[in-house]
Amino acid sequence: SARAIMQCILKRLPQQGPIYCEACRVESILGHWQAALETAEQGVQICPKYGPLWFVLLRQAEKLHGAAAVKEYAPSAIASICSELHWKIH
Repeated sequence: SARAIMQCILKRLPQQGPIYCEACRVESILGHWQAALETAEQGVQICPKYGPLWFVLLRQAEKLHGAAAVKEYAPSAIASICSELHWKIH
């Protein structure tokens, strides 16, 4: 399955932020919102400077827990990503 393939790729290439983004997309397509959020959380721990992954995390948090969850993650995202991307979070 696509899910198993993505997990295998994540194990082999754990430092690649785009792979975490795609794994989150697969989980979302399958309707596994919590798994998508957990994958994004794991990804930002390993690849904290990869801005698109933070945006995926914020989007998943909002889907699951609403805008309040985004406010909890936003300070960490702002501290991690480059300043040129801060406008996307505010």
